Amino acid sequence: MIDTEAEVQAEFAGRTDALDPAIPLVSWQAGHWSDRLGRFDIVHDDSETVTRWAEELVIADDGEQQPRARKTLTVGDVSITLPWEVRGVRFAQSHRDSRLQIADLIAGSAAHLYAVALDLRPSDAFGEALQNLQVDAFIQHVVGPQWPIGGRARLG
Repeated sequence: MIDTEAEVQAEFAGRTDALDPAIPLVSWQAGHWSDRLGRFDIVHDDSETVTRWAEELVIADDGEQQPRARKTLTVGDVSITLPWEVRGVRFAQSHRDSRLQIADLIAGSAAHLYAVALDLRPSDAFGEALQNLQVDAFIQHVVGPQWPIGGRARLG
């Protein structure tokens, strides 16, 4: 068991971004959208972490004409859809790209609703409005406490 700061530093020395949730979250989302959209490009905000891993996220071969077989990674009871249809990753500044602005709005709203559902933040009118708009439907593949049983936020 790792129980001292020195042991943590030794364990993760040389592991770039080992504890950063950005890469699994982008990968899970890219896997989901591979299923929904087929071949597509990711547009991401300027992120040093995602920039370092962008080439690893690109699995689709642009020269292929036919849809590819779905790719998954299964370990025990957990199965993850890999980002098998990502053609490329491009970067933009959030304040200059309307697609990233709407993504930021949805992500912030989902984070607020998730915190309310887990009692990490008190229930409020904003959280109730977000639930009425079904923002919780956008919450997928969270890193942190599990979403309440039933998949819906319990507000109030």
